[in-house]
Amino acid sequence: MTYQQRLFRGFSIFLCFLIAAFSVNGFAAEKPMSRLAESGIVMKVTPKSDKIVAYTSPERSATAFPLEVLAPYFVIEEESDFYRVTDVAARTVAEAEAGKVGFVAKNDIYVWPTRKHWNSRRY
Repeated sequence: MTYQQRLFRGFSIFLCFLIAAFSVNGFAAEKPMSRLAESGIVMKVTPKSDKIVAYTSPERSATAFPLEVLAPYFVIEEESDFYRVTDVAARTVAEAEAGKVGFVAKNDIYVWPTRKHWNSRRY
């Protein structure tokens, strides 16, 4: 076997490996949760008060659901001055849309930059 044949064979095996790796990881599968915090985890937010509601669209035409104080909501995507949030911790947008989904103004929420929950019983 010549050097060129061995090189071609090695390159072919490498390409097959790449194709298999991308197909196993779902390269063209569902869209992942796109909004990540600086820490690399999915960005979580919580409302600033008990009067904050999520809307069905950024135009605030209809109310989708009220947000609970100190409850975590997960950001699906960002649209101008709004976050599209859900109450379901999911890996993909399709899974997240199974829960409550709505648009919340960025100035109505706090970013929750931790994996841990707040312990309200401590105080």
